[in-house]
Amino acid sequence: MKRYFCVLVLVLMCLLALAGCQCKHEWTDANCTDAQVCELCGVTQGSPLGHSWKAATCNAPKTCETCGKTEGKALTHTWAEATCAAPKTCSSCGATEGEALPHTWTDADCENAKTCSVCKATEGSPLGHTWNAATCETAKSCQVCAKVEGEALGHTWTDATCETPKTCETCKLTEGDALGHKWVEATTEAPKTCSVCAKTEGSAIKTDSRFKTDACKHLFGTWKHRVVVTAEDLGLADMEGSYAEVTVLTFQNDGTMIMSFDIENMDTFRKLTEASIIQSTYNDYAAEGLSKEETDLFLQQYLGISLQEYAAEYTNTYIDTLLSMTMENVYYVSQDNIYAAENWNAQMEPMAHSIKGGKLILTDAETGEVTDFTRV
Repeated sequence: MKRYFCVLVLVLMCLLALAGCQCKHEWTDANCTDAQVCELCGVTQGSPLGHSWKAATCNAPKTCETCGKTEGKALTHTWAEATCAAPKTCSSCGATEGEALPHTWTDADCENAKTCSVCKATEGSPLGHTWNAATCETAKSCQVCAKVEGEALGHTWTDATCETPKTCETCKLTEGDALGHKWVEATTEAPKTCSVCAKTEGSAIKTDSRFKTDACKHLFGTWKHRVVVTAEDLGLADMEGSYAEVTVLTFQNDGTMIMSFDIENMDTFRKLTEASIIQSTYNDYAAEGLSKEETDLFLQQYLGISLQEYAAEYTNTYIDTLLSMTMENVYYVSQDNIYAAENWNAQMEPMAHSIKGGKLILTDAETGEVTDFTRV
């Protein structure tokens, strides 16, 4: 019986296979996980489509683009720190947080605009150079940044002359020394004259018959009389120091004698002269019964300045007057006397002279005062 039943089943299966399914299928679409299915009979065909996965991002897990199924978790952001140009930014998805950082500015200079030292962004324009013009010895240069352009101009030299050294016409720099005059001595027709530049000094030799070159030539040149004055000489017992009063005589070969004056050790002269004036003033007023304090008060009221100020002003005036005194006379020699005056028509008084030991000795005929001069 059992065997019969098995044979019957086999026969039925063969019949079904030979006959085929008679259902008119209505298929559903296959999806990611299921093949097509007949909605009438439940028969399937084909295979599931399978998921179309989109990789996980910072904002979403791994996701099927077809059915939306997800797996796992969203990724974490990969942040790049904020810069001057951009806020904090995810390098994976481009998401941002916060704001860009402020620029770190470097001030503009002559050649560069205001610039961020981090991102190199710029604002505005370069300041531009403030140029110092080129000189003979230095190229054009910027006052601000010291940049140099070009080359120095170079000197424009003017040759040396008798009185001036070689000189640059542009900057007035000099080199070397003046050449010096080449003098031709005065004659009766022309004064002392430089043969190079034609400059003259003095005047032509006087033709007055009293001036004889041979009689005067032992005097030609410059002589100096020097008198040393000490604090003791001026009665300043409580002071020290000395100065020299100098008288200079120059006998020229044109019959002209020039006299000038000078002071050696001017600072001491000024100090001792002021002290001498103050002391003599106190002495004068003491003779009238005034004390130093009373004298100071009187002078302050009378002159409007103190005695010390008066002494300083007087000394300055005396110095200015002395140093500006230059006297020019005409002269001649007859026997042992020198005759001199402002001009040939003036009355000339004699002054005895002699030369001993290299010194010129003058003796005043009226007073007998002797003054000796040393040749310079």
